[in-house]
Amino acid sequence: SASSSSSSPGLDDMNLTATLRLLRLLVKYAGELKDELEPGFRTTPTRPWKGIIPQLFSRLNHPEMNARESVSDLLCRVGQDSPHFIIYPAIVGASRHTEKKTTMAGLIGEEDSRSGGPGNSGSYDMGSRELIGDAFSPSDAMNSDGQDTDLSETSPVEVSNLEKCLSVIVDTLTQKNQELVKSVRDLVAELCRITLLWDEMWLAALMQRQGEVHRRMMQIESEAKKTLSIPNLSKQDKDAIIKEKYKATMRPLLWVLEHLAAVTAQAPETPNERNFQRQYGKIISNALQQLKTPASYINPQSVWESFKQFQQMLMHQAQKRMQTSLSLNEISPHLAAISSSCIALPGHNQDDEPIMLESFQLEVAVLPTKTKPKKISMVGSDGRRHTYLFKGLEDLHLDERIMQFMAIINKMFAKAHKHRTQLYLARDYAVIPLGVRSGFIQWVDALTPLFGIYKRWQQREAYNRAMQQGTGSQSNMVPAPIQVLKPNELFYSKILPLLKEVGMTDQTPRKDWPLQIQLRVLKELMAETPADLLAKELWCATTCASEWWSVTQTYCRSTAVMCMIGYIIGLGDRHLDNLLVEFSTGQVVHVDYNVCFEKGRSLRVPEKVPFRMTQNIETALGFTGAEGLFRVSCEDILRILRRGRETLLTLLEAFVYDPLVDWTQSEEAAFPLALRSTGDGGAPRPSRKELEREVEEGLLVSRLAESSPNWQKNKSNLNTVLVALEDHLGEITGAEEKLAAYQEEIGRLDQQAEIFNDALSVPNHPLVSMQGSLSEQSRLMADQRHLIQKIGAIYRQHQEWNNKYKTAFVGIHDAGLGALISDIQKPMDLGVPWYEPAIGFVREVAGQAQLDMCYQLDQELCSLLQQRRIVLREALESFYTYRNITSQFPTNYLQQSHSYLWEKCLEPVMEALETSDPPSVPCEGLEQAVQCFEQLLARDSVPPKAVLAVDLRFKKQIQELGVRYNKLMERIKNFTKHEAMVAAVEKSEKDLRQLCVETPESGPGSLACFIITALCPLNRRWLVMEKTAQSARERLSELTSRDGDWFMDELCTMSGNVSQMINLLHMCCLTMGKDSINIQRTMAAVRSVHKVYSNLQDLMNKFQSLVLPELVNCVLSEDESFLEMLDTVAGLTIDTYEDTPIQEALSMLCDELKECSYNSQQADAGMIQALDDLRTKFSRVLLDKDGDTPLTSAQVILNSLNGFFRTCEQSVLELLAVMEEMDIPEEWENIDLIKQTEELMCNTAGVSLTEELLFVRKVQSVVDFCAECRRLLNVFQLKIDPAEVTRPGSPSKTAAQPSSSSVAAASAVVVPSMTTLSLSIRRYISETLVYHVLGQPSYSLSCLLTSVVLEGLDVEVSLQG
Repeated sequence: SASSSSSSPGLDDMNLTATLRLLRLLVKYAGELKDELEPGFRTTPTRPWKGIIPQLFSRLNHPEMNARESVSDLLCRVGQDSPHFIIYPAIVGASRHTEKKTTMAGLIGEEDSRSGGPGNSGSYDMGSRELIGDAFSPSDAMNSDGQDTDLSETSPVEVSNLEKCLSVIVDTLTQKNQELVKSVRDLVAELCRITLLWDEMWLAALMQRQGEVHRRMMQIESEAKKTLSIPNLSKQDKDAIIKEKYKATMRPLLWVLEHLAAVTAQAPETPNERNFQRQYGKIISNALQQLKTPASYINPQSVWESFKQFQQMLMHQAQKRMQTSLSLNEISPHLAAISSSCIALPGHNQDDEPIMLESFQLEVAVLPTKTKPKKISMVGSDGRRHTYLFKGLEDLHLDERIMQFMAIINKMFAKAHKHRTQLYLARDYAVIPLGVRSGFIQWVDALTPLFGIYKRWQQREAYNRAMQQGTGSQSNMVPAPIQVLKPNELFYSKILPLLKEVGMTDQTPRKDWPLQIQLRVLKELMAETPADLLAKELWCATTCASEWWSVTQTYCRSTAVMCMIGYIIGLGDRHLDNLLVEFSTGQVVHVDYNVCFEKGRSLRVPEKVPFRMTQNIETALGFTGAEGLFRVSCEDILRILRRGRETLLTLLEAFVYDPLVDWTQSEEAAFPLALRSTGDGGAPRPSRKELEREVEEGLLVSRLAESSPNWQKNKSNLNTVLVALEDHLGEITGAEEKLAAYQEEIGRLDQQAEIFNDALSVPNHPLVSMQGSLSEQSRLMADQRHLIQKIGAIYRQHQEWNNKYKTAFVGIHDAGLGALISDIQKPMDLGVPWYEPAIGFVREVAGQAQLDMCYQLDQELCSLLQQRRIVLREALESFYTYRNITSQFPTNYLQQSHSYLWEKCLEPVMEALETSDPPSVPCEGLEQAVQCFEQLLARDSVPPKAVLAVDLRFKKQIQELGVRYNKLMERIKNFTKHEAMVAAVEKSEKDLRQLCVETPESGPGSLACFIITALCPLNRRWLVMEKTAQSARERLSELTSRDGDWFMDELCTMSGNVSQMINLLHMCCLTMGKDSINIQRTMAAVRSVHKVYSNLQDLMNKFQSLVLPELVNCVLSEDESFLEMLDTVAGLTIDTYEDTPIQEALSMLCDELKECSYNSQQADAGMIQALDDLRTKFSRVLLDKDGDTPLTSAQVILNSLNGFFRTCEQSVLELLAVMEEMDIPEEWENIDLIKQTEELMCNTAGVSLTEELLFVRKVQSVVDFCAECRRLLNVFQLKIDPAEVTRPGSPSKTAAQPSSSSVAAASAVVVPSMTTLSLSIRRYISETLVYHVLGQPSYSLSCLLTSVVLEGLDVEVSLQG
């Protein structure tokens, strides 16, 4: 580093780790450890903390007050002991929230890249960067989402806390040395003045806006042509509209130029500023006035000529300035006058005794980059000249933190090599931020950028070509200046013709460029550029072979150091100007750390490589290239950094919380972001969105003015037509209303006339007998009132009875009933007889006879109480029995009684009575009530035979489950010693592993031979079982062993045994060092097979243990969501298969997919559409349409089942992928066992479209499962067709003879069992095994045994045909 510490590296590293740990404890547990940490921070010595000064400043905005105060007090004590350690960050931080950003930050922006002078190989700016592309356009202020990118700001509370802490630190420094604080403030302010001079500011602003000006001028001309072509506008209106369009379009540009002119029109403070105003002040005013009010708004191209001339004058002056240096007396007399100051030189705060600033060198060099950085030299109190590069419009806090990070890494390197010469070194340099847009960078000599080497090679090549093309007569002439193409020009010159061939231009987004074309151009450029440019430079820079060898070794190690550090911090933007080499030592130096922490991945052209390793860099590494010393050094460096990862991670953690490091803005947005504030104290600049909105509003007003005549004409015509239309509509409406009234009156009169005519013509007309009819009506109305009273009484009677029964029903199901039974079952304690206290008195007064009578009465009373208690107990037990019986009833049991049904049928009748006046009930209402009641009774009437049949069927299923349960219990008894067996197996495995460790030469090989001997018969048995499954195919779901175990359980057991044995086999191979790629791949295949079997068995187990119990609960409770889910699944359709039931449609789709896979064809459009339709509809069944509504119980069951299916699908797909990657040698195919397995795989494992087939089978299983659930629900609801109860042809029995009919009924009624409900899952597992897995297990195990025998045990076997 620039300065070395006097303490040892080990002690510095320990101090750094300790201080970082304490700081982490403080910021994370400030409240919990307040009493322990505060006293320690108040008394801790300041020297160990001087190494993490930036981290202490980054914690000043901590939300906990005690943490802020502890850090602030510690910094104040550091400032009292050594003020030069904190003077610059304290002054800069305190003025950050109050300083006014200079206008040059608003008009020029950050330098996009730091670059030294072209061809500067003797000395180089340690912060230089290559200029990237053209100047920023105004659209750079917008991010990729079209949003305005403002400067990131902390919250007001954090800003206030940070300002308070910084103010306290500055006040402490002021009390210590007021002159020092004032001098540093004046120095920082004066340096900010010379960031950009006024002429540099104007030149950069005008150059950047060339494209914007041209675009806006073209827009104005286009708008003027449109306005002039409108025929309905007068000349005055057209001129006014064109003028408004001009003002609206030029408003953003005028704002920037006026703002810049206002800044440069302020009172000058330096000779340079006075010369600028005297020379260019009137030119700027005239050009601005001409731009505001041009002579012709229609043709405004001439208004920019004045600024073009002004720009040419500034460019001419800038070119002259590059040939000479500036005088500090001209640009900053205050800095030139400094002499013997008390200011510490920046970047030299590692020592307790600082170097003071004696004076500035009067010559200031300006580098030819966009923001014109100044090379300034200072004379220190040590008598030496210290050179810095002062940069403006760029935040250097991040570079400062990276330099600290690299300095700490160097300490780790020194500690790692403390007993020998230090091999690794990360070259760092001093970076001193002086604000959010300026700072110092230490200047280091004797460095050469790689771009300089490449450029010199280009110039040599161009010169040679020019000399070869010259004639003899021109040999004595002075050669013309040689022009070489820049790298981007060279790249575009090659790629643009190729892009044109494919119909693209340079305006096509780069992400759309064909990759083949880019790769072709890259290879051409690599072929044209020699790979040994850097290697030759290193050779030429040395004097002998030993020196060259030493320089090359240093170069390899230094490259490895920077590559690994760059990989850790995600360093990007590693172009040739950011890589420098010191040829005298071979050290590699990196600059420009602004693109780090993977920021390069978000660039327009993302950077995806971890570090730069091009052909020239690799060739310079020596004969071994990247596989020699470079690789060894990289591994060693990573080991060293991993040992110190805690320190490094703690150091990097401070970056996140540092209020002085801006993580939100990018370099490309630096110019428009800095323009947010003004330097003249005026109002802040409006955002780009506001300016663009003003432009659009102005153009909108102009558009409206252009169309105003047409709109006015349309408005008057429309008003006239609408008024006339309104009058006509009023007349038509009035006539229609009168016509309707007349027609209604005529109809009523016609009806009356017809009735009278009929009465006159018919002798017995009803009008004649009207009196009798009225009497009959009175009698019927009386009967109706009596009927209404009876209906009301019956309704209230049933309502009262239902309420009482409901209350009683709820009461017996209350917990109090059990408590009453418990109390009444306790022995009754009657206590002493009631006459016990008066026995003596009764005997003396009434005699013994009276006492015997009392005794007899007491006995009778006790007997009656005991009888009463027995009756009550029996009654309560009857209630409890009734409660247990009714607890098995459905939840809607009370709503199924006839009384309740009759009440509900009469409710509409009573509502009609209450709403009618007078009360009356239409006959239709009574008839509907009676029909409703009859239908409800008919719905609940179930044939007794059906009930008995269902009951017997359930009893039979219970009996079968009992038999299975007894068998399982017997098998469990045989496994009573399961834990002992497991312990014995584990001990055996441990002994085997110990054997391999103790006898590494013979043990692993012997054990491997034994395992292979055991696996061979297992493999043949596996093959036999797979052939059996292949023969069974569709019947595999019903295939069981003699013990009743399913075929799948046997396969899983065998797979588990094989998996355990290959783990031991793998351990043997690792111990012998024979873990070849074939062994790894075949073992991965066998493990994938075991994973498939385990997941399929897990699907069956979880279905039976989780899904089926929930299903029974839903059936018993008749869950509405469950019923809705069954209806939804049953109603699924596939649009491609119209009018086809879902089960048949799924079978057809599955068969079509199988046919395509067997013929090695892709699915056609119809099948793809059917699959997409099925996926969409199935996903709707799984998830509720409303995303905010929680899932129902039925959806939870279905989603759980779908998750089990998905796990199986993933394992099958992973198995097929592993098998695709497994590539065995051709000679292995001559082995008999592999041949047999390959034949089996050809018949079963050659199915493509695996994922689609698995999905269709999954949906098919779900549909079949839901159909069985519907059958089970119908059985529980006794929805049984009476025809199913009696077999066809058998004689009908009555309900009184259940014994003879029960067998026939039980055998006829279909009651889904657990096996039936699980059949769809078994079928899914069987088809998955047959069509996708069969043949893979035995093939993978055969290949594993072959690879271990041939490659692990090195057995020589002839495998030729």
